[in-house]
Amino acid sequence: MSHDVKKNKLLKKIIGFLGYKIVDKKSAKTERLIESLSFSSGDFIKFLINTKKINEIIQIGANDGKSDDFLRESINKDTKVLLVEPIESAFIELKKNYSGYNNVKFINKALYNKKSGYYMKSNPFGKEGDFITGPNISILFSEMIAIWCVSFWENLGCPKKINIIELGAGNGEMMFQMIKAFNNFNKFLCFLREQFFIFYTSSICTPSIYC
Repeated sequence: MSHDVKKNKLLKKIIGFLGYKIVDKKSAKTERLIESLSFSSGDFIKFLINTKKINEIIQIGANDGKSDDFLRESINKDTKVLLVEPIESAFIELKKNYSGYNNVKFINKALYNKKSGYYMKSNPFGKEGDFITGPNISILFSEMIAIWCVSFWENLGCPKKINIIELGAGNGEMMFQMIKAFNNFNKFLCFLREQFFIFYTSSICTPSIYC
């Protein structure tokens, strides 16, 4: 190995340690060109509205309509919009932030309302439902998450107490496949006996079919 190659490798390591990366000039130019030609989500929606490709929008999980939200800046005041936000505090701010818009409707209890909530009336998953999620398409998704958990646990120094908690678990497929994947890591699994928790509000699409 030549002296120049060794020197470059050492330089890359030092720069990498500081949180930077050496990039080839041509690659950097190509990346800048791609960025300059790229649409942001907000720009894309604005383009669709201005060209009258769409005139109605539904946003699920609208938050307060301001924080990290491109939609409010993308629409005009005549665009028909339905904003869904289940968290009461965010919903109050959402209505304030859209107070000057004429055709905006708001729904606060679309998900878990006992009488009319989306997840409370029927099971929306699978062929008979409205959609399917990654864990139900392939076990690869769950296995990747499981491997990341093991890697993160090792980076923490292999603590003896660790909990795996899934919020909004749907039918429980992801946690079910993760537990199967953990069986390949005996050292990790011995600290996880009875340390899996699933939190889900709906009584219809319950994860108990797996667990």
